Amino acid sequence: MKQAAANENIKDLFKAEIESTIVKSIRVKTILGLGILSFFVYSDLFIRISIGSLYSRIFPMSLALFLLIFSFFTSKKYNLIKTKLYNVFLASLLLMMYAKCVIHAQENDFTPTISGTILVIFLISLDFHANLRNTVIIYFVPTIILGLILSLEFELTREEFLILNNIYPMVILGFTVNRVQKNLRYKNFKANYFLNEKSLEIEAQNKYITDGINYAKRIQKAMLPTKEIFKNNFKDYFIYYNPREIVSGDFYWAVKHKNLILYATADSTGHGVPGAMISMLGISLLNKVTAHKSEFNAAEILEELRNEVKTSLKQVDIRKDIREGMDMALCIINTENLKLQFAGANSSIYIHRNNELSVLKGNRQPIAIWIKERNFTNYEFQLKPDDIIYSFSDGFPDQLTPKGLKYKTKRFKEHLLKIANYPMNEQLEMLKNEFNEWKGHQGVQTDDLLILGIKIKQD
Repeated sequence: MKQAAANENIKDLFKAEIESTIVKSIRVKTILGLGILSFFVYSDLFIRISIGSLYSRIFPMSLALFLLIFSFFTSKKYNLIKTKLYNVFLASLLLMMYAKCVIHAQENDFTPTISGTILVIFLISLDFHANLRNTVIIYFVPTIILGLILSLEFELTREEFLILNNIYPMVILGFTVNRVQKNLRYKNFKANYFLNEKSLEIEAQNKYITDGINYAKRIQKAMLPTKEIFKNNFKDYFIYYNPREIVSGDFYWAVKHKNLILYATADSTGHGVPGAMISMLGISLLNKVTAHKSEFNAAEILEELRNEVKTSLKQVDIRKDIREGMDMALCIINTENLKLQFAGANSSIYIHRNNELSVLKGNRQPIAIWIKERNFTNYEFQLKPDDIIYSFSDGFPDQLTPKGLKYKTKRFKEHLLKIANYPMNEQLEMLKNEFNEWKGHQGVQTDDLLILGIKIKQD
């Protein structure tokens, strides 16, 4: 039933398109018809000097002129009338040729009639609208009547009769071309219809999915810390947060407990929706493991976080269970004495001081189930005012050029050292420019990207 209804709908749409096509081309085809008639009139007046043939042109020429004027000075609501007039015009052209047959039969000269009929049939074959009823009533019936008239009224030789009979295959050929064109166009229209329907269905599904992901982006953004925590507790800062897709597997987190600022940058397994789901889990679990503590140790927080991730994702056997998790750099800064604690899971941080970058390397294991799990190392570092701490995911160092060349950690470190003395907002712009130049205008972002830079101040 659905298929039948769809087919009926396609036929209606196709009919409407054909009618629209006819209306759009009526002027052009009518002018073409006038051109054919003008050629005939010229022939009748100056070549053949046949007044009888000239009389047969009067009606179709008048009709063509009227149709042209009517089509130029009327609106779309008269399209049906224009179509009917055009069909009558075509029929009048063919009847004109039949009238010439009668006239030329007396002169025993059928050649001009046959050549003229070819032109008329060519014009008729351009008309996609002709249906079987029009073909029979308007075209074939007059043709049959003409044959009977000529057979009864005139004594035709065998050669003349054969020449006259060429009209019939021409008429049939014209309408055969017409029907073939129309059928091919219908098949093409039907194929495009179903393709468009499928395209619209896919587009609707994509919109539904994209709308859902955009909503998830809003939720993810709401769970990230406000920038006030960085603005109020550090001399300056920047956050370069650039998801590869709508949502990100990279995330940053920060809380304040009395005189301690805890913040982290993390890179979840994967990117896009799967990575975003892990990032949401990471933010929630970080809030959980730090919520009721009075004393904080960066390494112990990562230990607890790993256990929570393994429990949440039911990671028991590394050979069977999923290994999704995250890499993370966790920093704890005492704003009174500027003591830094750092622990890292497959992540390091850079500290800029006096035009040099010091590196604190994290442990080579993720926050997830692992082959050989070890305790995380807790680093302590004495900060000074104007020190800059850079923590980051691997999105920038792993970015590829369009030719597949990786940026790499060494180049990333050199670029940070190059820009570190500039104001933080300018550093952010320089990093963006460097990344875009490396990626190239036609390049594709390899991974989610996150860089957090903070400049230390003395309370």
